[in-house]
Amino acid sequence: MHPDLHLDLLAREVKLAGGNIRNIALAAAAQAAGEGGAIAMRHLLAGAAREYQKLGRAWTGPVA
Repeated sequence: MHPDLHLDLLAREVKLAGGNIRNIALAAAAQAAGEGGAIAMRHLLAGAAREYQKLGRAWTGPVA
């Protein structure tokens, strides 16, 4: 696990169903793999922002 992950922050900020959270995790994993590294907080935040965008909802959480 990357040292900058703050899963408690994500748990508080991401108000989505389990399937959407799965999509966030998969997007973060794909981005990190493309960069050749571990999943970092910025990957999860980018995935969350994108998932909210797909749902037509505003992302008001922290940004990467």
